[in-house]
Amino acid sequence: MGGGVFSRSAKTILLSEPVQRSLAIHSASLTPNELIQAILKAPVDLIWNGGIGTFVKASFESHRDVGDRTNDGLRINATELRAKVIGEGGNLGLTANGRIEYALAGGRINTDFIDNSGGVDCSDHEVNIKILMQEALNEGAFNEKQRNTLLAEMENEVAELVLHNNYQQTQAISLVQRSAYSQLDEHCRFVAALERSGRLDRLTWNLPSNAEINRRRTLSLGLTRPELAILLSYSKIDLFDALISSDICAEAYLSRELDNYFPRPMRDHFAARLPSHRLRNEIIATFVTNNFINRMGPTFPHRIMEHTGAKPADITRAYIAARDVFAIPTLWQTIESLDNQIAATLQLDMLIESNKLISRATLWFLRNRKQPLDISAAVNDFQAGVQTLRTALSELLDAHQHQQLTLRRDYYTQQGVTTTLAQEVALLPLLFLALDITEVAATLGREVSGVGKLYFHLGALLDLHWVRDRITALPEESHWPTLARAALRDDLLRLQRTLTREALLQSGDRDLSPTAILDHWSANNQITVERYLQHLSEFKASELPANWCRPPDARKSA
Repeated sequence: MGGGVFSRSAKTILLSEPVQRSLAIHSASLTPNELIQAILKAPVDLIWNGGIGTFVKASFESHRDVGDRTNDGLRINATELRAKVIGEGGNLGLTANGRIEYALAGGRINTDFIDNSGGVDCSDHEVNIKILMQEALNEGAFNEKQRNTLLAEMENEVAELVLHNNYQQTQAISLVQRSAYSQLDEHCRFVAALERSGRLDRLTWNLPSNAEINRRRTLSLGLTRPELAILLSYSKIDLFDALISSDICAEAYLSRELDNYFPRPMRDHFAARLPSHRLRNEIIATFVTNNFINRMGPTFPHRIMEHTGAKPADITRAYIAARDVFAIPTLWQTIESLDNQIAATLQLDMLIESNKLISRATLWFLRNRKQPLDISAAVNDFQAGVQTLRTALSELLDAHQHQQLTLRRDYYTQQGVTTTLAQEVALLPLLFLALDITEVAATLGREVSGVGKLYFHLGALLDLHWVRDRITALPEESHWPTLARAALRDDLLRLQRTLTREALLQSGDRDLSPTAILDHWSANNQITVERYLQHLSEFKASELPANWCRPPDARKSA
């Protein structure tokens, strides 16, 4: 095709027609520096930068700003890049401003510390593995030959663990980028909090000024991938420090996180030694932090802290409980196994649905359980009930909810998702309600499915889905409207739970069907229910927002 290896010391390099076409140039010869610039400007899918040197700057930066005089003759502006994606195998291949300018123009790029993180992760695994092995060697429980054999045996699995972590990290940026504009206020609040704590300097990391943020807001733009990568990094530092200074890493439930960090041969050979690893707490804090932030995004802990005032360690406990009660890791694995089989954006959207469930469940555990949460007890108390409802939920719903479930499921199947996965993802917006249902069932000693049917049909009687839809439609473009909307939604859910409980208590007869219990409750509270439905009808016919309407308070309807 006319390619070749050419000397950088040559005066000129002759270019074949295929090379000219590939680089989209019309010169038959170029100097070595001109050719390198042409390669950097080539209209290609990917440029993978490696080695030493800064080759791309922002258009408003000077070569002197870059501080790499050796490559002044090669460097181009980010506005001249035509590659769709830039991968940074080296360090500082682009300036920070260059990355941001390229990203704002539609280019796909992370940062060097994201694309290079595999090496650091691999070194961490190596050190932590060898610490344990060295202790065994020193005690004579292991010889050098056995160590070398085991190291060779683990090589591929260590690589898989490292690559999986890097996969999750870049996926985390993609997830946040999916809603970067709608979360712009949340991201800015997190940056401001980091600045107040003295942990981050916005100028040092080239994060946007308030004026730039306002400009992007008017253009419906959020933070770019390079900027989100910085938030991801600092959120991990922040959470790790909070966890390591708390007592969460000593909890027995988190020993499984320690196990998951190491390759299987280590778990098999050193099962008795792993709990006493000298860096046990640091490993657990790192593993939990990566999982938490990679899955839920860089600002999630801070947002929950603002909503509840909870400590980072308590938020982490609630997250782990929510994750495991709903068996979400299995769902994540299924969605991620569809790489290159369905659209990546569809995968991200399904992951976002799972995150919404975890977010709401995390808040539920923080607000409805004594803190610090006993993770093991929470999982034991709710996992079985959630699984029962997951299986039976479609049969317990009222007509409206069932129709919405069918529409969501059909949307996913039409995009190429299997019926089984489509059904599971379609259930996620409703599955959160399993916590309230299971709680009521356990408190009153009732069967979960029966309580679930009563819960949904009571909601249908009072048309609560309409109220809930109106609350969901409220704006949340900034912090306080978001908090207000969340409070209204939580209040509505709390009332539905209370009404379900009161209906069960008022029925008296434990053998009544859910339908009979609902009929009994509505008859006992006929005047209150009729008055409520009349008010609701008036709200529907008026221009008033539906969130002014509240269902009848069970405490006043006995």
